[in-house]
Amino acid sequence: VVNKQKDLEAGISAVCSEGFLLVQIENDSWKMKSNLNIIAEQQFGNIKYVLYRKTQPQNGHTSKIIHLNGSMSTWLRQIKKVEVCHRLYAVVHLQALGVEIIFNYMQNITNELGLEHVRYVFILDENVPNFSLNENFCKKDLVLNVFSNGEWGNICLLPLVMDHKSENELLEFHSSLENIKTSFLGLNQQFMLNKENGLSSKVNHVELAPVDFSGHLKSGSRIMGIANLDRKTNKLAFDQYYMWEVPDSWSLQQAATVPVPYAIAYNALIMKAELKRGESVLVHAGWNIIGQAAITLALDYDCTVYTTVMNNEQMTFITQRFPQILDHHIYNYEGTAFEEGILIETGGKGVKVILNCLTGSGLQASARCLGSYGRFVQLLQSDINQTETIGMYMFLRNTELSGVSFKSLSNLSPELKKILHSGIKNLIHNNVIKPGCSSVFSKRQIQQAVSTSADFTRSTKVLLSTTENDEKSSLSQVFISDSHGFYLALGSELEQCVDVAKWLALRGVKHVVILSKSDDVPKHLKQKIKLLKSYHNTKVTVVKVIVANLKSDILKLMEEVSTLCKGPLEGIFILPLESADQENGLTSSIVARLDVASKEFSSLKHFVCLLLKNSWSICEKRHKEGFPALSVYWTKQSHENFNLLYSMRLLDSLLILSKYDPVIVIDEENHSCYKPVSTLLPISLNAVARFGEDLNSNSSWLVEMVSLSPGSKIIQGVPPVFLIPGLQGPPTEILEPLARKLMYPIFCVRIVEPKNTVKETAAVLVKHIKAKQNINIYNLVGISWGGAITLEIARLLEAEGQKTRILLINGAPDTLQVSAQRLNEDGNFNLNLISTVLQTEETNEFTDWSVLLEKVLKNLSFSLKSQVSHALTFVRSCMTMLLEYKPAGQLIQGEVSLVRTILENEDMDSDVGLQK
Repeated sequence: VVNKQKDLEAGISAVCSEGFLLVQIENDSWKMKSNLNIIAEQQFGNIKYVLYRKTQPQNGHTSKIIHLNGSMSTWLRQIKKVEVCHRLYAVVHLQALGVEIIFNYMQNITNELGLEHVRYVFILDENVPNFSLNENFCKKDLVLNVFSNGEWGNICLLPLVMDHKSENELLEFHSSLENIKTSFLGLNQQFMLNKENGLSSKVNHVELAPVDFSGHLKSGSRIMGIANLDRKTNKLAFDQYYMWEVPDSWSLQQAATVPVPYAIAYNALIMKAELKRGESVLVHAGWNIIGQAAITLALDYDCTVYTTVMNNEQMTFITQRFPQILDHHIYNYEGTAFEEGILIETGGKGVKVILNCLTGSGLQASARCLGSYGRFVQLLQSDINQTETIGMYMFLRNTELSGVSFKSLSNLSPELKKILHSGIKNLIHNNVIKPGCSSVFSKRQIQQAVSTSADFTRSTKVLLSTTENDEKSSLSQVFISDSHGFYLALGSELEQCVDVAKWLALRGVKHVVILSKSDDVPKHLKQKIKLLKSYHNTKVTVVKVIVANLKSDILKLMEEVSTLCKGPLEGIFILPLESADQENGLTSSIVARLDVASKEFSSLKHFVCLLLKNSWSICEKRHKEGFPALSVYWTKQSHENFNLLYSMRLLDSLLILSKYDPVIVIDEENHSCYKPVSTLLPISLNAVARFGEDLNSNSSWLVEMVSLSPGSKIIQGVPPVFLIPGLQGPPTEILEPLARKLMYPIFCVRIVEPKNTVKETAAVLVKHIKAKQNINIYNLVGISWGGAITLEIARLLEAEGQKTRILLINGAPDTLQVSAQRLNEDGNFNLNLISTVLQTEETNEFTDWSVLLEKVLKNLSFSLKSQVSHALTFVRSCMTMLLEYKPAGQLIQGEVSLVRTILENEDMDSDVGLQK
């Protein structure tokens, strides 16, 4: 590198023949020697960088040209058939093959010998003149040359610098309140108001409804309340009547879920409807955050509560959160079936109070459910503010009609605000109010938060974190989808497609259709799909593809799926497909046909190819034509511990951008949630010696430990807890602090003699466990390495008809196995194990275990050597079992819970092998 002209001569002399020289020129022009050819140049302001190459005359040297044809696998053979010459230019026309071929081929020949004389020429454009040796670029003598868009150049993968700042923030506001340092802001459902068309989920002109807030006063007191956005100052202003102290038992995050929902519910039921104890109440949409608040208040008044939901998942949520509500008092509000049910339940009398948010026929049916002297409260800005009428017949029964909205909270008189404030305060004091669940977004994710908050099907509160160190918080910026559309996923591996479905479900997608070559779904994948529906209300439909060879077939299939899902197609995710075309099923050529067919869908926002090199050219072309396109390829995907679901977290940073490169190649170390192997083992000579001493002195497979319980012999009706320890040291010594805090009888499970496999060892332990317990519910706690043994013990017990409850502490299967595999990365398992445990840098060449132990431990005393040798051999046997462990096919039926430490940037939703 030269940046001064006076150093130019010395720089040229230092560069060898065919070497490179980088020159930095500032406000000047330098006279260069003729044997330097310009390779590339770039101007930055008044500074120009020029890359030169030093060449020598090629007098008498011969050059040849070969035009490569056929598949890429034959190119090398074609080249080697050409008689050796000084320079061989291998020319390939790539118009139909795609740019990804370049990377594939160059990677394949990296270690190939005897190709130093070959120069590769890849032509991407159509209708170009025949290649000749007179081309100017030949003087540069570069190994790789690419002709694209009418110019000669090169091609390489550039690092992508991710800018996590959203390019299109929907709302920007000052989140600080006077004298209050806010921590969380709560957004409220249906607060987006299109002034021309009423309530809408589309973002045109947005008005921010009153928001919940929580934070600290300058005095340090924790406070929560309601604030409004002042558009003139773009700041939030609080109402002094709508502020409450946060109870000590609540977090600030929990507190931010309370103010607006309970203020609305209290205003509607207590102040407007004047609810009386023992009355009957109908609360529509009881699953949402305001419905939950209303139900809580009604139950506190000992009322008979009826409510409506959209689906079975919401019904399950209601029954779990409010067990006081009878199952036959929960109705589906679609249609008017709830009207018949309520009138039958009440003997035709109807209910006394209705909190309504339905429109159209639902509004009319609700009005008919109101009994004599009933009170009808219309919630939010619904049909009552539009042109539809209810009819005067409703008032013939001496009924009352009133409305409650976000705006009405601000318009209450000071006297009524005081009443509302006092009522909420008393409910908090009496532990009636229960904070709701929440989803937290960072300040930079406000657009996604707004979109998520508008989803009326959610049962959780959407919160914005307003802390100053938001950039350093654990809240990552994620892609959030509009829940009204559906996504298509397809690939040869159904498990990968389900992983994509889970990734989408975590980001708000409510319907995913998987195209599969088979409709046979394995049991563990059926379980995953069921959990996505239960936890995220995301429906996953697997559709078998029969024939999809023509564009018309693909288009017809996509139209049929759109009809099935009753919504717009928002995205397509394509995973690795079979390489060879075939009449039926999914093949690699389907990518091109999906490209053509998808252009017919104007609703499509994302066309994403994962792990597919042969999609690069298609995505490049789509990008140039203005269609959505993204191809992401991980270089580490072939590694045994590659985790697609974890690695997909990087898509968040891409899909939230309005513009991104169509092809991204990611070269990352896939640490996932796999911790250092040292966390599984005893570390240090002293720890190993104590472990060995414990193994030598104890021959009991089960040892009862001291706990808060009087012991298993005294309280024989209480099922004990069996602790299956790891390998960090003497089991009872390590587990003593835990055991002393538990109310149950505690047994520490000890492996006196490891068997050949995890299953065989578990079988021995089951016999000893059953000898200590005759109650058919077994409580098993697996710690670290003991997690694998614990799962197999549970499978064996359940196979005998027993019931199990399992808790794993840092003992997930994938975590354990991948961590253990690191001991064998270079094929020297024994040496790596000893080096890790004893914290030494061993370089001994002995592979036999006994010989290796003797050499490593030769300087220890006899007794210490015996202890350390026993412990190391025991640990070696256990780690070998773990490496060879393969979970049985039968899923565990009992409850399985996992407690684990979360590493930085880790996907907290990874199942780490628990669903195998």
